[in-house]
Amino acid sequence: FQLLSGAPPRESLSVTLPRVTEFRPDFLVRLTDGRIIHLEVQVQPDPTFPLRMLEYRIAIAQRYKEHPGQILLWLGEGPCPIPDRIELPGLSYTYRIVDPRRIPAELLLESPHLSDWLLSVLCKRGKRLRGKGYWKELGKRLRTLSPKERERALEILGTLLKLRKEILREYRNLKKKGVVRMPITLYADQDPFYHEGWQEGREEGLKEGLQQGLLLDAQEL
Repeated sequence: FQLLSGAPPRESLSVTLPRVTEFRPDFLVRLTDGRIIHLEVQVQPDPTFPLRMLEYRIAIAQRYKEHPGQILLWLGEGPCPIPDRIELPGLSYTYRIVDPRRIPAELLLESPHLSDWLLSVLCKRGKRLRGKGYWKELGKRLRTLSPKERERALEILGTLLKLRKEILREYRNLKKKGVVRMPITLYADQDPFYHEGWQEGREEGLKEGLQQGLLLDAQEL
């Protein structure tokens, strides 16, 4: 060992290692161009996240015999505090971090997909979409949905709005003035994520909502 590693062994460790038998990524999709994309949603810091992403990559590659593109969608407050890489002797691994605040809302509103429309509420807005302009454009798209789809989309929007205080404040002001009429429930006592476990519930609610949006998108293809 000293010849191979540069130092003598201090103790012998167990070669029996615990193994996780099931991995459940937030989103795993195959694109129309054939690529596999793995996406994880985070709203709070997690020091173990980079290692977890590496584990997901290995598990996905073993299952599908190809390596996925990997994305962390950061929906928390402020800049993402999670590193986008692991750099160790003999190991260099990276994945992509996306913060919606750097993406123009116009791009997502132009998409034909519901999941993109919903995420646009967290994106940066150009001059044309400031204030009531954004809500007017979003409302046009939501009116193309069936009543059931629109109801679920408004529930997801309510959860997303709680991630951005300034957007939530804007929505409430415009609704009070009668400019926005979308019936989004925002009251704390009606919010299932408000009480104990709110942070975890909020993250799970986001994932569930976006998954349903993606399922509706897929049904239209």
